[in-house]
Amino acid sequence: MLAGLSIAGITFTQIYWVRKAFDLRENQFYRDVNTSLRSVAGQIFEINQTPSPANNPVTQVSTNYFVVSLNSPVNSTLLEFLLTTEFEKRNISADFEYGTYDCIDRCMVGGNTVSPRNKLVMAATSLPTWKEGTYDGYYFGVHFPSIETNLISQMGI
Repeated sequence: MLAGLSIAGITFTQIYWVRKAFDLRENQFYRDVNTSLRSVAGQIFEINQTPSPANNPVTQVSTNYFVVSLNSPVNSTLLEFLLTTEFEKRNISADFEYGTYDCIDRCMVGGNTVSPRNKLVMAATSLPTWKEGTYDGYYFGVHFPSIETNLISQMGI
């Protein structure tokens, strides 16, 4: 009886610490993505010679979908290069999808799915549009389809 209680206690303790480590890794991932996207936005503002906003242009819409507000349109090829470069700098190896929003046609255009580990770029993707009130500006969205799988593999589980 005592041995069974000890094994149960050890099991619950290990589950608790693995979950805690996963949460820490997940929070670090979100911080790294947010920092990378802010850097990409800053580079785009410099390239397009537009003023950067006073507040943070990055919004985390859901656990795996980020939106970056811009003041002007962005070239999809340039965006892919900047995203891949910034993610590599911060060791973000998760697969991601990106798309740019055309505020004239009010739809997502020019996106791809990128797998940094395989250096693979797949066909265009269709990301959901972000609607917050009457938002009509330019933006691009980045979606991470399998964050949990990537974080678990980084933890060596």
